[in-house]
Amino acid sequence: NEYIGGGVLFGACAQEEIRFLIAPECLATLLFVPLVGSNEALWIEGAERYNQHRGFGASFEWAGPYHDEYLRECDGQPLATIAAFDACKAFEEDQYSDAMILRDLNKVHVALTPSLLRPPELWEDVQPPLATGQWGCGAFQGDPALKAVQQWLAASECGREVHYFTFGDQRLAEQLDQFVGGILRASSRNGGMTVGQLATLLLRDTIDVNNLLRSIQDHLD
Repeated sequence: NEYIGGGVLFGACAQEEIRFLIAPECLATLLFVPLVGSNEALWIEGAERYNQHRGFGASFEWAGPYHDEYLRECDGQPLATIAAFDACKAFEEDQYSDAMILRDLNKVHVALTPSLLRPPELWEDVQPPLATGQWGCGAFQGDPALKAVQQWLAASECGREVHYFTFGDQRLAEQLDQFVGGILRASSRNGGMTVGQLATLLLRDTIDVNNLLRSIQDHLD
């Protein structure tokens, strides 16, 4: 949410609010970041998870303490980073417009750009992977296929692997697996493909937004 934490102080229990509730040190960001700009993202480093939970929304409930097994800094701080970046609100704006596609591509890119706060030698030339899921596809009503492609493109540009979680949506998981396989095969046939080339396909008027993944592959065949 552009208001970091979303409705965590007002009883909401969607993905962002739950993340703040199971790692309550995240709540400190509400004091310092009243509003995230359209070209901004933030990193929350070292927030430890203390709680288990069950359910979502109205069914959410605490399920006991949690022992965080992250690797740690020498001072005991977990080596964990939460990237906070808000998607466009698809219920207010056309998420398939050039402006909104570029806005969200840039938003993810900003979120995944290496931190300037950490010395480069700590990364050991390998960027940590992005663990993500259906970003902006809950209350913001984003298209899961579009958001998955945007995150993959931006992560690739930043040199990061993506560990994508579909939250039990087997159909989407199969579609993404077929899509990535098709893109890799097309790239092999064509001698390689850049992030920019694939991103350009998203901006074509001829892309069928009702069958986004298949339509992109059809343009490559």
